[in-house]
Amino acid sequence: MYKKYCHSLYSMLLLFSSVLFAQTPDLLLQQMQAKCFQIKSGYYEMLHYQKFIGETDTMLSRVRYYFQKVAQDTITGYYFHHQKEVQDKHGKSHSFQQLYNGKALAYTEDSAVVLMTVEKWATEIKNFIRANDFLNLLLRPEKSAIVRNQQKWKAPAVLVGETQVGNTACWHVKIRIDETPNPEETISVLSSNFDFWIAQSDTTPIQYDITYKLLMGPDTVWQYDRYLLTHYHWAQMNAADSTFDLKRLPNHLKIRDYVPYQAPELLKEGEPAPQWELTSLNGEIINIGKLRGKLLLLDFFYKSCYPCLQALPVLQQLHEKYQSKDLMIIGVNPFDKKSDGIGEFLSRRNITYTVVLDDDGKVANTYRVSAYPTMYLINQQGKIVWVEVGFGSDSANMLEQTILKYLNE
Repeated sequence: MYKKYCHSLYSMLLLFSSVLFAQTPDLLLQQMQAKCFQIKSGYYEMLHYQKFIGETDTMLSRVRYYFQKVAQDTITGYYFHHQKEVQDKHGKSHSFQQLYNGKALAYTEDSAVVLMTVEKWATEIKNFIRANDFLNLLLRPEKSAIVRNQQKWKAPAVLVGETQVGNTACWHVKIRIDETPNPEETISVLSSNFDFWIAQSDTTPIQYDITYKLLMGPDTVWQYDRYLLTHYHWAQMNAADSTFDLKRLPNHLKIRDYVPYQAPELLKEGEPAPQWELTSLNGEIINIGKLRGKLLLLDFFYKSCYPCLQALPVLQQLHEKYQSKDLMIIGVNPFDKKSDGIGEFLSRRNITYTVVLDDDGKVANTYRVSAYPTMYLINQQGKIVWVEVGFGSDSANMLEQTILKYLNE
């Protein structure tokens, strides 16, 4: 009797210790990743919440996704039919679909289905498909954020506890990385959080959050993505069946062949700067034709553009340094509205140079802007003397030297 009791007690202790061991955060992450490697095909519905660095509102996307992993496919490694509805910050919804079956990628655009064959556009298809991190976690776990970051994580994973996500019992595992801000950078990462909600029933990642806290000048900002599975079914599919047939796309849309995008050629140095008149955030009418005699720097930007944000404090420094020498900096914003809080956003960052809103984008189109930031330097006679796209680590010094060159003429 005593031996039987001891044996039962020992068995219970083993079971209890194995349950505790199974709930260690590192092992849970390993089990979750192993599950993602095991999934070969299926269907899921997902909500994607996204907040960009310069925004206060969250964009919501609703996703429906059929997929089949295909090892021999050298383009993506899987076939898929992707349906997505995006609700922007103004409440407008935009829907589109993408389908790839190993022979072609087709996607909806406006009133047409655009077709890209693998035979002709293999490289472009690879570049076109931008799977987000949650899709990578399920479809290409070897390329997911958990693999990319686990070597640099400075803090161990933490098991926050058990919780419910919808009707699913989950383990919540968190990894937090605290960073030391770099005083030489205009935007520094203060912390990065990776949160996983792992289903207790089958270790599927039900929810995955990525949150960044950043220091931008005197202000702290947040950026995050939340991927939430609302329904899923990991069923075996036949890659050759109708799931990935192009006929599944809306048949009332016309099919047209893919034509690579050609960015408009920027205005050239020596050309007269096109005339425009816009209202500044302060309500002042700015007419470029009435600014002759000043050296003008036009900065086409918007507040969710990371390199644009890097440029803001540099432009402010140049404004403070050279405005008395007849340099006038004008930020031209074709995307943000007053109702988006652009004025408050710039005020928190102590931006005091002139900013105008190009509400209909006509000025940006006239200046052939297709990438941000784009900067034009216009001399005292109204001619373009310098054009630059983008902003990087060497841009500040180069920009100042260029300004000094034309101030001293």
